[in-house]
Amino acid sequence: MLRLDSVSYTYPQAATPAVADVNLAVRPGQLVLCTGRSGCGKSTLVRLLNGLAPQYYHGFLTGRALIDGHDTRERSLTEISALVGTLFQNPETQFFALTVEDEAAVSLECRGVESSVCVTAVRNALKELGLENLAAQSVLKLSEGQKQKVGLASILSQGPRALILDEPSANLDPEATEDLARKLAELKARGMAILVV
Repeated sequence: MLRLDSVSYTYPQAATPAVADVNLAVRPGQLVLCTGRSGCGKSTLVRLLNGLAPQYYHGFLTGRALIDGHDTRERSLTEISALVGTLFQNPETQFFALTVEDEAAVSLECRGVESSVCVTAVRNALKELGLENLAAQSVLKLSEGQKQKVGLASILSQGPRALILDEPSANLDPEATEDLARKLAELKARGMAILVV
């Protein structure tokens, strides 16, 4: 589902590649963990697999970054984001709405999804993550673990086939980390391709 074939990537105005000759594959039903010291290129891998590099960050890419067998340079970011959901370390930076329910719906609404389909998808995603009682709650009043669940609900409501999480436990307490681990195990068992950085 997610694949890098001999990928090297250099940011604009950089003298050296951020990553060089990387090969990586994340198949459906597989969870792959990528670790490394700060500055080693982990965030660049995320950007390569969700199309932000080079489409948003520009720069120079050699090799192939593939999603479901298609080169990311041949798909729009909109097409890529329908297949691959990315949850960044601080989900608050991804929020566009003020309430839990609105945040879970915003991506679908931006895509022009029919209202009844949107409502059902959002309700299902909130229920799956135990957020149905917080639907009207302000996202600003949530704990870090709840914010992460809202970010994940927003992604899952869209029905992606792959999920990329960038340092997902960085701001979580042990209980929220265990909740996240259980949810990722469920998604993996359902056939989702998951990369955890």
